[in-house]
Amino acid sequence: MNRPLLFAVVNASAALLVAVGTFMRSAAGPHPLYLVALTLICTLPLLFMRKLNDRHALLALFSANYFVQFALLDYLQLFSGGAVYVRQAPVLSEAEGVILVGAVMVQLCFLLVSSTPRRQSSKPIADWPPELLLYGGLALWLAGTWLSWVYKVDIMVAPTAAATRQGFATLNSLQILGFMIAAYLQPLSIAMLAYAYCRQRRPLLVPVLIVAVLAQLAIGFVSDSKSDALLGVVLVAVTRLLLEGRLPRLWIVGAVVFIGGVYPVLTANRAVRSEYGLTHVDAAQQIGQVVSRALETNKTEAKNEDEKRQAIYERLSLKGSVDMIVSRTGHGVAFQNGNTLESLLTVFIPRILWSDKPDLQVGRLVTAQFLGSESPDLYTSPSHVGELYWNFGWPGVVIGMGLIGLLLGYVGVRTDLSAGINLTRVLIIMVTIQQLIIGSESTFAAPYTVWLRSLLAIGLAHWLIARPGAGAQSDVAPQTVPQAAQGGWRFENLMH
Repeated sequence: MNRPLLFAVVNASAALLVAVGTFMRSAAGPHPLYLVALTLICTLPLLFMRKLNDRHALLALFSANYFVQFALLDYLQLFSGGAVYVRQAPVLSEAEGVILVGAVMVQLCFLLVSSTPRRQSSKPIADWPPELLLYGGLALWLAGTWLSWVYKVDIMVAPTAAATRQGFATLNSLQILGFMIAAYLQPLSIAMLAYAYCRQRRPLLVPVLIVAVLAQLAIGFVSDSKSDALLGVVLVAVTRLLLEGRLPRLWIVGAVVFIGGVYPVLTANRAVRSEYGLTHVDAAQQIGQVVSRALETNKTEAKNEDEKRQAIYERLSLKGSVDMIVSRTGHGVAFQNGNTLESLLTVFIPRILWSDKPDLQVGRLVTAQFLGSESPDLYTSPSHVGELYWNFGWPGVVIGMGLIGLLLGYVGVRTDLSAGINLTRVLIIMVTIQQLIIGSESTFAAPYTVWLRSLLAIGLAHWLIARPGAGAQSDVAPQTVPQAAQGGWRFENLMH
């Protein structure tokens, strides 16, 4: 594939689209320079990626997610005539400048790290033993799924702050720690099973993965969580993509069809639960009736598909949050000066050892300070770039987003699956995608806390379990082992 040509075609098409959309609008709309510039920045990975699972994969995923968060809705509103969060001005607004500078810093710092050649080693790559992958993954999934069901259905009986506090009040510190560990291990166990299938091709694992996906769907449906419901199918599809370094068409199509069919029903489920006042326990006990009502509600609302799609795009967009934060911080709302990030300093101190450990709910703080609402159930996402500005202003955006780029670049180089594959690398990539890329829509400290703890657990498991030669590939320098003789280039063990 001619990557520079593809890059040029994509950006020329985007510029033409913006020009036509801007000309057709009678009212002020998205700033054309902002859209063209952000598109250019977010498509830069096209110039560097050679395989879908190489060291630049994380940059490509971050860029795609950033584009969805800060540009997709504006593109749609070029032609819909809808209202936009940031009004057009003769020059870019400050919020648009913050978003663009944040994107540039991530790109530059990531590429700075990824351009550094990695030291090669003749040591064989260490991987988890095949039998442990199968039986250990299955055992972890069974235990994690059961504990997740107990926690999300029987303890957190409703998605409200009062129900959450009441549920936590019934648990001691050791139980909370156990459920927290289960929350980390349960999705990782699905990734383990998907990895085992892709590496071993055991027919037995096909029904196991189907059951895992459906069980995850049931947990998400009953607990009224779309992300939980769709997590299983996404993990299986992404694992396959990472291991093969190309799009597995059948799997991707199947995942898209599954998500496209299930997502509207999950949305209707929330409306049904609200209308009938059902708790998670009620939904579990009446699951057949609730599914029937959700399907009926989805059919009734199908006529409003355009409005529903617009609402989805608006929920995905974070430009409004950044505009609100940038325009009001220092003008009625005080800078945080690192206050919302302090919990990162105590990330490895469990609450079982520090029962009074501070717990700042940043989403609620955003709602209180910027929207003037004291509702305990209303959380407003600042996005990572918005929260960095809220803390330190422009220096926070430049330095903070630069550090994010350096971190993602380092992880990308160390887990380059085009250079060698093992489960540890796959798990690190999966956690990084979930917490640091998709999680960038939320507050800052929470996803980084989960990411750091997950990496500690993955690293410990690798040290205890992984053995050289257990995997199908080894890390041997290409100049010493011919590719034809060994079935592919081999590189250094991740953990050395």
